[in-house]
Amino acid sequence: MPDKEDKLFVIKPIPTVNVKPVIIFINPKSGGNQGVKLLQKFQWHLNPRQVFDLSRGGPRMGLELYKKVPNLRVLACGGDGTVGWVLSILDQIANAVSFPVGVLPLGTGNDLARALGWGGGYMDEPVSKILTNLEESETIRLDRWNLEVVPNEQVKGTDHAGKDNLPLNVMNNYFSLGVDAQIALEFHEAREANPEKFSSRMYNKLFYGVRGGIELLDRKWKGLSDHVTLECDGKDLTQRIKDLKVHAILFLNIPSYGGGTRPWNKSAGNNSTDDGLIEVIGLTIMQITRLQTGGTGTPLCQCKTARITTGIPVPMQVDGEACRLKPSVITLGFFNQATMMAKRRKGRQTPTRETTIDKHKVSVQRLKLQDYEQHHCDKELLIQSSINMGEIEVEPVADLETVRKLVEKLELNGSPSIDHAGNTMPKLSPDWCFVDCCTAERFFRIDRAQESLHYLIDITHDQLFVLDDPHRPPSTEEDVTVVLKSKEPIDDQGAQDTTTSMRVKSEISRLESIKTHSSVKCPQDEGHTNGTNHSTRTSEVYNRLFDLQSNEDHHYGQVRTSDKIIEAAKTGNLNMLRNLFEMGYSLMSINKDGQTALHVASQRGDSNLVRYILANAPSNIVSIKDNQEKRDELKINKKNIKSFTTVDKVYLKCSFIAALHIVKTKKPYNIGEKLIKPCMVDICSELFGNEHVSKIKNIPMSNDTIHKRILCIANDIEYQLVEKINKSLFYAIQLDESTDISNSAILLIYVRYIDDTFNDIKEEFLCTLKLKTFTTADEIFKTMNNYMISKNINWASCIGICTDGAASMTGIHSGVVSRVKEVAHAHLISTHCFIHREQLAVKDMGENFNDILNQCIRWLLREKVLTRFFELRTEIEVFLREKNSPLSDHFQDIIWLAKVAYLSDIFSLLNELNLSMQGPLTNIFSCYNKVEAFLKKLDLWIKRIQENIYFPPSHNIRLSNMWILNPFLPCEKHEFSLLNESQLLELSSDKLLEQSFNTKSLNQFWISLSKEYPNLYEEALKKNKLDVESTMRISLTNSIEAQIDSLVKQHQDQGSH
Repeated sequence: MPDKEDKLFVIKPIPTVNVKPVIIFINPKSGGNQGVKLLQKFQWHLNPRQVFDLSRGGPRMGLELYKKVPNLRVLACGGDGTVGWVLSILDQIANAVSFPVGVLPLGTGNDLARALGWGGGYMDEPVSKILTNLEESETIRLDRWNLEVVPNEQVKGTDHAGKDNLPLNVMNNYFSLGVDAQIALEFHEAREANPEKFSSRMYNKLFYGVRGGIELLDRKWKGLSDHVTLECDGKDLTQRIKDLKVHAILFLNIPSYGGGTRPWNKSAGNNSTDDGLIEVIGLTIMQITRLQTGGTGTPLCQCKTARITTGIPVPMQVDGEACRLKPSVITLGFFNQATMMAKRRKGRQTPTRETTIDKHKVSVQRLKLQDYEQHHCDKELLIQSSINMGEIEVEPVADLETVRKLVEKLELNGSPSIDHAGNTMPKLSPDWCFVDCCTAERFFRIDRAQESLHYLIDITHDQLFVLDDPHRPPSTEEDVTVVLKSKEPIDDQGAQDTTTSMRVKSEISRLESIKTHSSVKCPQDEGHTNGTNHSTRTSEVYNRLFDLQSNEDHHYGQVRTSDKIIEAAKTGNLNMLRNLFEMGYSLMSINKDGQTALHVASQRGDSNLVRYILANAPSNIVSIKDNQEKRDELKINKKNIKSFTTVDKVYLKCSFIAALHIVKTKKPYNIGEKLIKPCMVDICSELFGNEHVSKIKNIPMSNDTIHKRILCIANDIEYQLVEKINKSLFYAIQLDESTDISNSAILLIYVRYIDDTFNDIKEEFLCTLKLKTFTTADEIFKTMNNYMISKNINWASCIGICTDGAASMTGIHSGVVSRVKEVAHAHLISTHCFIHREQLAVKDMGENFNDILNQCIRWLLREKVLTRFFELRTEIEVFLREKNSPLSDHFQDIIWLAKVAYLSDIFSLLNELNLSMQGPLTNIFSCYNKVEAFLKKLDLWIKRIQENIYFPPSHNIRLSNMWILNPFLPCEKHEFSLLNESQLLELSSDKLLEQSFNTKSLNQFWISLSKEYPNLYEEALKKNKLDVESTMRISLTNSIEAQIDSLVKQHQDQGSH
């Protein structure tokens, strides 16, 4: 295969008023591990192309791709530095709109996020809630300030340590110099030296607190005012800062500073983010320490410009980015305003959505076909060669059909276009077309039939290009008349020409010469009695022959058909054909074999008829196929389609099989494209050679494809399950509330029904339903009822419902169970889930016993803890001895260790009993059998201990294996030397198995138990999937198989993704 070229990725927005698209920029290094988790969550909730990792190239690519999208919103997830980074790139992008930028705080201070109402940090809110708040947010303007630095030439010496410039030249939040910048600089240097220590937001704040305490004692920058001069709006404030003996000077643009403090005293004036003023504040070290308790600094002024001059290297910070700056002169001035998104406060009404979009003026540029063919690969030359037609005012949401009318109106009412040579351009021909100037690396034409599918914003930035088609000039009065006469006398018995297609082609080639000659004269038709010449305009002849449109609406088009047209052609009677045509009958008339007059005349080899028909019939007559040609073509097409669909069916089925294995093994969807497919390609290459590798590569296994296949399989399984439930005489359901990965409430429903295929009771996972609000009884029942109605599941067949016993489920009057009883079977039985049995115990228990119950439940959960503790007893003892802990002495006490081991075994057995009473198709009888077996095991253990028998005795092999012949016969328990006695007691107490033993052979009985008494364990698998229902449905379904062949048959005509 040839080397693959990089595919061009283009954003083509569909502008609408009520949609606010969003792109996400996430700094994974911010907020400890929160950035990485958020990146995964947003990629599952949104199209991954909308989510960008800032550690991989920054925000430029994303902003460049989406800069044309109307109503776009940008969410920056990170600290204040991340927001500044995004805003700075927006400044650099040409023709970029000032998109509203929102903030999801993941940094340390997050002052900008606090000022905009987004809070001081991300608290694991659901992604859906974040996006909802973003949609409902309000936009505000944020002043941004420019910082210009030049060296202080008045300071002698060049050996000053420090930087020549500030880390940032544009300030969004604040700019300060002095003690606070010193602390920020030390934090920055410490983090660069040991980045692993600064992954926690709490640790970062602790560092700031410790360094602040040290500076409070050292008072290193108490003489800052002696080395700094300050001038605001031309007013010198140097003496003021000396009198105050400030340790820091702060230029504040937003209300928040230093992690949420409010240093500006509002008595000196209101501060706003969009008033074009910067607040200047003096801070002493004592005032800085009091900021955390609500204190403020000393307001110096509000100004539009400021000038700071330093005489020594001074630490400074811009939006948290710190450095030590050499003696310099810093000029602060207004830069621009950015559009930010502020969280809407409670009580404020959400504004009504706009119903109109502002119109934009677009320049219309005309292109000549000669210039287009010569320069279509060179955009710049083509733009230079274009001719301006004027401007139109249009909405960005307008499609090209609407724009075409505006261009035609502009040409009709506007002044004529003048080309570069000063000549007046003719009017556009009716077949001019639009040219896309921005989608690809070159210009290309837009098919007129597809203009309704394109928006104006799809094909242009500021200039709209149209291309005139010279092949179809508009009719003018100077058009030359073409005189058509027959070339030779009419002869009914003309020479037969068997090469029909060549004859037709020659006639078309002859008439094509009309384009290049002013007139074409043919010899007079001797057979024409009146001797008159038939005339028509050149453009009409040309249009009839070469118009690409299949439906002709010209004035000469005939609408009446007649079999006599075919008869005249069949007999070679040109006079009859001419008379019928002049009477208004169409030359497009077709006989029962699907043949036109042209077909018949060509078969006769009558050149006179062929010439006349081609000269007068619509152009598409040459493309009409008779019935035989259609049948031959259909056979070929069917053969090709069958070959294509057979191959496509195989690939499609392979794709479904891969998706089924992925979801059954609970693996991420992208494993197909990232692991399975490359592995298959390598193995196929080794086993069968490269000639078969292309087949493997044709199997669609992309993340989206696997996701869609899983949805199809899940829907198929759901359809089969619902069909079985509807066929079942009765069914029962079990409900449980849970939460998904985004912390949204969901309702899980399991169902038991009678499967007539196996004549047995089956239990399957039915569905997962999202709860829109809270898990109230009304919401749960409404959601469940809507699902039952949508699937046509009859409530009247429901005879049982099992819940967790919560009040919302079991309420007497308004609980879910009560609501179900209103619509379900009259004898519906409601039960509580065995897992949540503590709810029943607490219900009638006094408050004094709650703590006791809590401790008991905690002990029941200690099985794994105690087992792990006992396994690591040696390591724990070493650890405690290193810490000189007296607890290490317990590990030398044999009796104490024996008690720990005993407790570990007890809780292990209790946990095993608890797990054995859960699972599919569990009922009260099987649970009773489990408890009865456990009580028998307790009696056995007590008896063995009393007899000092701690290991099974060795007996005769025959006697020790008698239990195999009949495990349900009573016998001495100590005779079973080769069997786990606990499992045998459990088996012998199962009455259902005893009935099975009486109906099966000995071999069949023991084979059937191979899966009923295994040592089971569960491993929690972490998955990052948004659509959990499809995965759960396929993974948890036991008795229903996916109908892969049926699914392939349904989808084989669809293209893969």
